[in-house]
Amino acid sequence: MARLHEGLGLRSLIRPGFSVVAMKFSTHWLAALTAVQLSFTPLQGEDLPGKWSAPPERGGSVLHEGTNLAFPPKLVGYELAGIFDFATEEGMFVRYVNADQRSRADIFLFPLQDKPESVEAKRKVIVDEIDAVIFRLQDMAESGVYKDIEVGELKVGEIELWKEEALPLGSREVKATRIANSEEGTQQAEILQWTGATVYRDYVITIRHLRPQDSGEAGKGSMDAFVTAVVQLIKDPSLQKEVTDRLKLYLADPLGPSAVEHTAVVLAYLNQSLAIPTLVPAPPLTTWLDEAEKEAKGTRDTLAHAFVMGHANYILANPDAEMDVRLEAACAQLIAVYELLKQRQPEIQQPQLDELQKAVSEGKGAAFIKERT
Repeated sequence: MARLHEGLGLRSLIRPGFSVVAMKFSTHWLAALTAVQLSFTPLQGEDLPGKWSAPPERGGSVLHEGTNLAFPPKLVGYELAGIFDFATEEGMFVRYVNADQRSRADIFLFPLQDKPESVEAKRKVIVDEIDAVIFRLQDMAESGVYKDIEVGELKVGEIELWKEEALPLGSREVKATRIANSEEGTQQAEILQWTGATVYRDYVITIRHLRPQDSGEAGKGSMDAFVTAVVQLIKDPSLQKEVTDRLKLYLADPLGPSAVEHTAVVLAYLNQSLAIPTLVPAPPLTTWLDEAEKEAKGTRDTLAHAFVMGHANYILANPDAEMDVRLEAACAQLIAVYELLKQRQPEIQQPQLDELQKAVSEGKGAAFIKERT
């Protein structure tokens, strides 16, 4: 079924001349640490009170209900290793691991009891959160877990959201040497820990990324890419409001004068979203659309867009839906538009699409496509 993500390719669906609404974007441990290779398994906690859960079996995203943030199974070279729910409070974190870069990142989400209203209050929460991480390291140094701690300067910035107030962002990097004692003796590893924090929808979100000090520019580039991706995930819900509104307008009149503009906005969003997977037509469906294009110019793009929009509409409302259900929704929207086109242009007669139409009416559109893929 992976082939269904290929075919036309999403970029090819965004044609020149489309009017796209401008969307402004801003720019703890390790799976293996240098040659020392400190013992680590992806689902180990540091004696934390709580429970680990494995990633979703179907490879779907992990949805955090409090913030509506979705964490995908793969993120710019990092793989989701597990989810940890704290036993003593309503917090949790998701863990990502990049074995090639010997790096790991945890994204913590904790509800705020005293909800900060002003930007200044939110900044104080962020600074306090980052300071708490540093204090924790220093406490562990006193107990012999770390040594040679060097704390970098605090950096501040913001995350720009679509039609919402920007979020304050703070970060700080720390150099340290990790000490591990085992039956084989004492082992040490020099690490870099980057910590970033922001406040979003009454939650404090903290990112902690660890990598070896000898990872060099490649390691820094990997960390930068991961942090940028997480920032994009945080931006996503604010963008979804605009996209959902556009989807509603498109579905109300998929052949109307504004349908192309609504489609362009949704496609532009899907093209940059890391949280929402995209489903585009692939053979044999693309072959059938090519045949329909011969009978009426513009039919191929119109039906391809209907397929993508049907899938987008469903998965935005059901982010953890199974593939077959999402494929069925995509086929149903394609056929709905196909029927409208045939009413306007009776010369459009495509036998395979007619068969798909019958299958969709019986709730078997996904099975029909899969049998012919």
